[in-house]
Amino acid sequence: MQKTTMFQLENKQCDDLIFVLFLTPVDPEPSWTLGQRIIDFAIRAFQPMPIISHVEIFIPPPTYGVHGKCHFATYIGRTANWCDDDDSKSDFYFREKTTKWRAVPIARAAAGRLVREEASLHCNTSYSLWKYPFAAAPLRAFAGIFSDAPLAPGHCATITARVLKRALRVLVHPSGWYSPSTLLIETSSGAIAKNTHSFLVDRLHAKSTCEEEDTMISIDTLTRGSDEAVRSLSYSQCSSAVRHLAAGVASRFDTDDEVGACIAQTQLATALLRWSITSRS
Repeated sequence: MQKTTMFQLENKQCDDLIFVLFLTPVDPEPSWTLGQRIIDFAIRAFQPMPIISHVEIFIPPPTYGVHGKCHFATYIGRTANWCDDDDSKSDFYFREKTTKWRAVPIARAAAGRLVREEASLHCNTSYSLWKYPFAAAPLRAFAGIFSDAPLAPGHCATITARVLKRALRVLVHPSGWYSPSTLLIETSSGAIAKNTHSFLVDRLHAKSTCEEEDTMISIDTLTRGSDEAVRSLSYSQCSSAVRHLAAGVASRFDTDDEVGACIAQTQLATALLRWSITSRS
């Protein structure tokens, strides 16, 4: 029997990975509030490409069994919090939004633990609609005047950026400077992207043909399989598939392949959401 090394075991876990989930715009619905319509207009009118309407943090389920601390988000009319037990999560993440999500990995040692602990300090942060103008030029030049402390009000990009800055010491601007689109641009380029790519590549290990085939089957199941098939996957199968997809996204950082990058990020987001939501339903 082949001995499983700690190096191989490490690569079947995702404790060193966190993900930023980005939602591309959907068509306005009749039930939307005035505030939602104002935000939708601002997002489409004042953000750089690609246009992103919402951003939040996803932390892979840990091996040590902490339940309910994978999705950290804030939405208009709601305070920031862990959203894993929200009864509306399937409707929010799937249905017409199924192919609208993109995911960008950020990798470093103990990333999952660090971001999970930091995000918990920001639970119950109030949503601030009026800070949106300061995430677009020219007002974002004044974004640094706002507090970056836990519980200081902010919109989804502000709070996501704040958690990432405090937990991982990434991002170069004040948290209030970021819109969902600029956060996507910065996490998928420059120093953050380079460090994530290097971290993942350094931890890749040669797989046997059987291991490679099993990973490909797990990826296909997570992204295209039935709900029942997803529920049958083990933690190791899900985490190996996610690591492989994350490496695929990282390999397209700072390239001109925008279409390929979008497809890879969408596929990764689908795998993450089905691992987190479908496998537990």
